[in-house]
Amino acid sequence: MLRYRRTAAELFAVVIMTAIMLAVTSASDIWAQSATPPGAPTNLSVTADATSIRLSWTAPAFDGGSPIIGYKIMRVGYYSDGKTPETCRAQGLTTFVPDTRSTSTSFVDTQVVPLIKHAYLVCAINAAGTGSASNVAGTTFESLFGVTHANYVGNFAPVDFAFDNVGNIYVSLMTDGIAKFDPSGMFLSMFGENKPGVGDAFVGGGGGIAFDSSGNLWATDPGWNQIKRFDSSGAFAAKYGSYGSGNGQFNNPSDIVFDSSGNFYVTDAGNHRVQKFDSNGLFVSSFGGLRPSGSPLSDDYFISPFNISIDGADNIYITASGKLLKFNSDGIFVSRIPAPNSQAAKESYLVAPSAVAFDSSGNLYAIDQSAGGYVIKKFTTSGLLESRFGSEPEDLQKCLMGAIDCETLYFYSPIAIDSSDNIYVVRTQSTITGGVSSGGDTRIQKFAPGELPILASSLPTSPSPPTSQQSSATATIDGKSYSIAATGAAKVTATTIDPNKSVTLSLSSPGEVQLTLPKSMIDGISSVTAGSEELPFTVVESTATETTIKFTVPSGVSSVEIKGATVVPEFGVIAALVFAISLVAVIGFARFRGSSFGLGRF
Repeated sequence: MLRYRRTAAELFAVVIMTAIMLAVTSASDIWAQSATPPGAPTNLSVTADATSIRLSWTAPAFDGGSPIIGYKIMRVGYYSDGKTPETCRAQGLTTFVPDTRSTSTSFVDTQVVPLIKHAYLVCAINAAGTGSASNVAGTTFESLFGVTHANYVGNFAPVDFAFDNVGNIYVSLMTDGIAKFDPSGMFLSMFGENKPGVGDAFVGGGGGIAFDSSGNLWATDPGWNQIKRFDSSGAFAAKYGSYGSGNGQFNNPSDIVFDSSGNFYVTDAGNHRVQKFDSNGLFVSSFGGLRPSGSPLSDDYFISPFNISIDGADNIYITASGKLLKFNSDGIFVSRIPAPNSQAAKESYLVAPSAVAFDSSGNLYAIDQSAGGYVIKKFTTSGLLESRFGSEPEDLQKCLMGAIDCETLYFYSPIAIDSSDNIYVVRTQSTITGGVSSGGDTRIQKFAPGELPILASSLPTSPSPPTSQQSSATATIDGKSYSIAATGAAKVTATTIDPNKSVTLSLSSPGEVQLTLPKSMIDGISSVTAGSEELPFTVVESTATETTIKFTVPSGVSSVEIKGATVVPEFGVIAALVFAISLVAVIGFARFRGSSFGLGRF
């Protein structure tokens, strides 16, 4: 067999190449080990526009002997001009972006909060680590359309919107004060905030605002239980009211609205009523209040009214007790909006309306609870549901459990509509991946007419509301008979009381049931069932003497059992169970008219 033998020259070449490779590798290792973190970026500057703050800087003159691979950005929500942190671990600053993974010397921050001064510093990153910090640069984000927080949490939490006659936007804040922005959303001024010498002009957080026909801005002050009036320049003019339950007194006044005659209405939440005043602030009348014990259930009474709006015919709309109620300008109850409808049109229900507003055509927009958050429902002037707005997967539970990925878009109060039918609302957009929500971008957003994303375009047609009727049934226990009254579009035909076990209702048609039970004669309600199906129920009202629950009877169900409504024995004799039932069929919508916008708030 022939064998190839290396020559001496070839062997020498191999030795030389190996030596060269080892030398290069060693030099590379030594070079990497000798690299240091880069120097500091310079000339950091920031500028704000309508939706973001833009950062730019100059790369470090010295890269530390290793190429720069990214930048670390630090941010603090508020800083004083004298604060000069020197490192990317400075106290009070947070790691906003750990690593941009880019050599770009600019960055756009969209997660900015209105009326807050944001401070930034930047550090370069190479293979050896994070380098020295740049200079500190900061600016105040003065646009309305920045990051806010739903449910009144955070630095900038809007409670109510109002618009003057030239289109400027006024925002009542949860903290304190009222901020004024121009029609494009850029900040103009602030008044009513807590500062030295503010005196009676101080407006505590959480109240509603509205303009009168003379251009004066009126604000409710829940903390001081007063109404404050400011002129068109924002200067304090007058205050009205004090704490109490008498005429013209308040206990947590939450919202305010004006009618076409200059009268204004205030939701006096702590006193469970609405008070009406003339244009001079003099008391005219009130309506609502807690239902007197033993009286029939009626929407003439309500608990803790919060949001109030008005249509073009001066009808008053309030959110209270999980319902939207309509009254005329004299405080006479007109209807519930929408009127309870059939099960086939359950999308039309207002489950828990928090705020409403009207466009120039009289259409009503209501923020209402959905499966995972809140959506906007639009009703025509005839009371028919036209559209729902937002974004929610058909099977939200699968998404939350991680079976599918999805995106959600929900809306939260306040909601308001200006004279051009632009809609202002707080929206939250999130991405849910593997059951974990990310994003959570919450901000005030302005939607032009037709821009709201439609949640469902195909909706059932609602029939005309049926004629209301009255019915009654009789229950017997311990040899005594008790009459049960019902009002609405459906009928209660019979009821049975089983001592120490349950109450059974026989019904001629589906509907929403409100059942009131004396606390002295029951020991709690554990469940509401229709056959094998357990129905969800909510507590509508609870006083020292009785509890009222509400639930919906599905279509095709003729009997419902209230379990755990235990009759309490008294001296060995079963006490009488006396209760009133108000059944309102879920078959149609109330018709209503309207042609002006109202202020919305959660």
